[in-house]
Amino acid sequence: MTHTLRQILAEDGAPTFIVLPACIATAIYALNPNLLYMQATAMNETIFLAFFIWSVVYVEELLTALDRFATGEGPRSLTPEQALERCGIALAGGAWTRYDGWFTAALMGAIVVVIVVRWLRRIESRARRRALTKSLVEFLLLNALVPVFWLAYNYHVSGRAMDWANGPYSAKAIAQRTTQRGASPYPGQNNPIAAAQYLLKDAQLNVGNATAGRVMLALALLGTAVVMWRFRRYKVWLLLWLPLIFYALSIGYGSVPIFIPTWWPFSFYNVRYGLELLPVFAVFPVVFTMFVAAWLRSRRRQLAIWALLVAVVTTSYLSAWADVPITLREARANSRTRMAMEEGLANFLARIPKGATILMYQGAHVGALQRAGIPLKQVISEVNHPDWEWALLDPAHKADYIVAFQGDPVWMAAREHRSELNEVMAIIVPEQARCVIYVPTAPPLLPQRP
Repeated sequence: MTHTLRQILAEDGAPTFIVLPACIATAIYALNPNLLYMQATAMNETIFLAFFIWSVVYVEELLTALDRFATGEGPRSLTPEQALERCGIALAGGAWTRYDGWFTAALMGAIVVVIVVRWLRRIESRARRRALTKSLVEFLLLNALVPVFWLAYNYHVSGRAMDWANGPYSAKAIAQRTTQRGASPYPGQNNPIAAAQYLLKDAQLNVGNATAGRVMLALALLGTAVVMWRFRRYKVWLLLWLPLIFYALSIGYGSVPIFIPTWWPFSFYNVRYGLELLPVFAVFPVVFTMFVAAWLRSRRRQLAIWALLVAVVTTSYLSAWADVPITLREARANSRTRMAMEEGLANFLARIPKGATILMYQGAHVGALQRAGIPLKQVISEVNHPDWEWALLDPAHKADYIVAFQGDPVWMAAREHRSELNEVMAIIVPEQARCVIYVPTAPPLLPQRP
């Protein structure tokens, strides 16, 4: 991103110190407190952002390379074929990482096809047209391979190709498990405009506190206005706004709520999604500052306007650190009682005989297994098909221990076969579903004393 920004600034008649804007944009991205926290976790948003940014960079490289070949200048860095193939790899990597990548790959893929087909008509060399067509086909096949493979994999594992959309780990299933009966619709449900507003507010809170976040958003919107005004030169950077469209639709119609502490319901849930707009906050304030600096003739005034931007960003990030990054606050708020439940369950599981088989819905409390040092090969769970289905039909003869959380499939199966099971322990933690551990009526396998 730094290299591409430097290239754009240099070609656009920007001030001679072109390294400064590019480095500031990179620093805004790389030093974001929430990004620094998230990259240290097992979440994949930061990985997707890397693929997403590179895909936008290579679309820009593609347009630049096509322009140079059309004017007979030849390549300075990448040929059109190289840019197209690398863009395809970046989009496929994003699609492998998150479903956001499916959306961006589809839209950006359509844009790339339009660009390449348009330029094929202008290229006189038959060899060049053939090479570019070959790269375009490879680009499309690579990106089509990801969803096809994932559908096939889901069908192989669960017998349902759409298990990712309506299975136990889908957003719809999670929403059904976590939403109380009769609860009000979550903010933005069936309303993509309200959903977009929540995402923008969430994005602000990912770059600073309420006040600093509004200033950063204002700068990003001003920079976007500059890009729209000079559309022919900067149009590719508008692709950085694609996550706003994806999440507005996902929140509105995909059972993917966002709860933020400053708006109703004044809590934390999925606040990390606002981080997907971090590239917007990194690039567009720099574009706006560059536009203002271009109007200033004095080098001292130009440096002063850049110093002002650095001061604004620094203040915003310091406010985020002072309040504790919002993604870390969510982790603390939502895991406190869950960790207490997992600790109690882990203390029991750590004492069961080695090699004992456990029937458990692991999606919500897999951390208990990790704490107890139980390998997943000993666990019959919702990811093991068809063993999972057979175990639910006859839990007393399929597992040595049955761990049931109130309301989950194991709980329902245990209730149906209650006469064949003995309750050996119950774990009750506020705000968590009650956990009951059963063993078959005979012979029971009791925990070993430490």
